[in-house]
Amino acid sequence: MLTALLLAACSAQLGHDSAPHPAVGTVHAPPPDTPNVLLVVVDDLGVDKVGALGAHPRPASTPNIDALFSRGLRFDQAYSTPSCSPTRAALLTGRQGRRTGIGSVIRMLEHEAGLPRTEVTLPEMLSRAPESWESLYVGKWHLSVVADPDVAADPNLQGFDHYVGGLDNLTVSHEPVEDASYTRWLKTVDGVSAVTETYATTDEVDEALARIPSLAEPWLSVVSFHAPHSPFHLPPRALTPTTPRDVGRPSRPKAAHAMIEALDTELGRLLWGLDAELLERTLVVFVSDNGTSADAMLPPWDPERAKLSLYDGGCRVPMVVAGPGVSPGRTDALTHVVDLFPTIADFAGVDLAEVVDSEGLPVVLDGVSLRPVLADPEASVREYVYSERFRPNGGPAPDDVDDQMIRDGRYKLMRRVGVETLFFEYGADRWSEGPDLLPGGLTPEQWIAHDRLLAELDARVAEMESAW
Repeated sequence: MLTALLLAACSAQLGHDSAPHPAVGTVHAPPPDTPNVLLVVVDDLGVDKVGALGAHPRPASTPNIDALFSRGLRFDQAYSTPSCSPTRAALLTGRQGRRTGIGSVIRMLEHEAGLPRTEVTLPEMLSRAPESWESLYVGKWHLSVVADPDVAADPNLQGFDHYVGGLDNLTVSHEPVEDASYTRWLKTVDGVSAVTETYATTDEVDEALARIPSLAEPWLSVVSFHAPHSPFHLPPRALTPTTPRDVGRPSRPKAAHAMIEALDTELGRLLWGLDAELLERTLVVFVSDNGTSADAMLPPWDPERAKLSLYDGGCRVPMVVAGPGVSPGRTDALTHVVDLFPTIADFAGVDLAEVVDSEGLPVVLDGVSLRPVLADPEASVREYVYSERFRPNGGPAPDDVDDQMIRDGRYKLMRRVGVETLFFEYGADRWSEGPDLLPGGLTPEQWIAHDRLLAELDARVAEMESAW
């Protein structure tokens, strides 16, 4: 029923003429009680841009995302890291950057570290499941560097059976592309790369619709959109029916909203284009990698509290889960993208105690399974949520930027190591932590909360760094 309502909503928004071409391949019968997993990751979409959340007075046009949020369980206190690569590493490993070595954006063309292949990724974890899982990754990867001689095959070498997409941001690639953009970019298919001129957001949905039905169930499919990350532009008119086409160059916020509308249109095509019965037995997860970029943020939100910062505008993200075992509604349970790894393991029946790394040692995770919350939105699985940003990548320790954040249900502490510490108490505006309270002095109750969060932060950082 949930899927039928969702598809009806998508159909109403897209119209009959937007139906995709029939997907190729055969739909396989699933093992009993084991859902497929469709993990949709979007790029630079903050909570301020999603209409269903009501976080900003001027969101983008997101009817299909809104429909998904209204049919699934939405997480109103979901967090990521404040930039792309660390979130993607956390999603794939269930581990914070202080463990993977990825604490900031990976610069593919520089001498940096990518995600180590010694890390156990989602598809590698699923190889320990009772059933055999097939895996697909479509779209943006952003975990590789050109110093790796096998850079084009990196997603496959990290455990995915199939990979198709752009390995980095569209204007960056391991082979030079002149005038790279959303309509001219380097597309890699299982290690083989060539330039394509298909609009990237459309291409990602085309590939997902063509490949997912051919996967043996249960399967894991990651559809990782580049949008609405820069370069800012006006997408094809057919994808943006509500965006006016004024004369002249659009502002960056206007272009970003058009890109989000195009993303929303194509997401609707993806969800509508999959077989309804297949979608009924699929766990759908939608999440952004970080908040809105400063140049796409609109007042009254503060661009100083956007992407790349540990303010909520930078690392609090839209997230919803729909499908088998999920009670629709909303939850205030604290969560982080690292929680998706153990959650998927839980649904797959994987005993994480048996998952070991390349040296045969048990994998230490930072995530916890969200399955109790998915069954009961009033449940909670963590008291604190932590996030971080540091440079350089690869370790052994940050020596350029080292920013850390920890919060509970009421208070938040941020620390920029060697620079400043800030402390907040959430109030009437549930989407912002409000002003720093330390300059005006704290009440005794606030000092107790401050010291408790600081002690918890110190303990977590020390524990993660003990492995360096």
